[in-house]
Amino acid sequence: MKIKYKFFLSAIVLVAFSASMIALASNRSLQVLSVGEPSLGVELMRRESVEQMILRFADSVDNNLCYSVNSVIRKVYSTDDILWTAFGHPNGELSTSSIAPRTLSEVNRRRKLEFVERVNDELIYAAFKVKNGDIEYYKYLFFMLYDKSNPNNQESWVLSGRAFTISQPLSFADFGNIKIGSTLSDVSEIDPLASVRATNFRPLTKQAWDFTVGTYVEKIITDPGVFEYVDFFYLTDGILRISFSWSNNPNFDFVVTDIEFNSEFNIKVDQFNKSVDVLWDSGHPRIRETEMQFKIHPKDFPDGLTHSEL
Repeated sequence: MKIKYKFFLSAIVLVAFSASMIALASNRSLQVLSVGEPSLGVELMRRESVEQMILRFADSVDNNLCYSVNSVIRKVYSTDDILWTAFGHPNGELSTSSIAPRTLSEVNRRRKLEFVERVNDELIYAAFKVKNGDIEYYKYLFFMLYDKSNPNNQESWVLSGRAFTISQPLSFADFGNIKIGSTLSDVSEIDPLASVRATNFRPLTKQAWDFTVGTYVEKIITDPGVFEYVDFFYLTDGILRISFSWSNNPNFDFVVTDIEFNSEFNIKVDQFNKSVDVLWDSGHPRIRETEMQFKIHPKDFPDGLTHSEL
């Protein structure tokens, strides 16, 4: 009789515990799907259309301010935090990694978006605030609509072109003294982000003993010919394209080999194939070169216009 009583009591405790766990799980699931502030449920965020995202972000702006990166974005990332979100190099090149996010939904899941703006019906951009040492800047990611039949789905918007980084509004005139043969150091005096974007292109070195000077010195261990790259500067009046090549000098600096400026904000970029069925080929994204126009609204420049009446 005592055994039956103990069994019955244990059963009651087990049922009560199970009920409490189910209730807790239900509450948690409701919290995940909650639309309430301060955070939106992950699942609902991924179901939002672009217009719904913009409206939600804009709702957080004071009445006397306009919707812009300066009035909306609060979170600040480090360069390393944001680097692999979508692009494989600091200079904004598309990553060919098979695990890198491709769509607006995937980027939103990895790094919760705070700002999205529309360029036209088929192109939008998102922005992140980033800090590298003493330099604070914005990183802009462009997404193209590849599935026109379902523009409200975040999965229909795919990363396209390249990312741009801007720390201050600059114009083509600011680069008036830059010419063929100028160094990366010269360019960085105008835009410090030039050195940040060049990080991955530095020659690899190691400490080696130099019998001539009797001490350890830096020795280059990679082929200098490998170190050539192109950087893009998003300016107030166009996009500046500067080609760099490594120069064999004690400072391991790069020199300018070509300069192009496009006042229409058009550049040739690697773009993911529009068809979702052929987006992947042997585990890697299929890309093609195309010319695109990139437009960032003046209000979304660092220290840009913030008042709604401007």
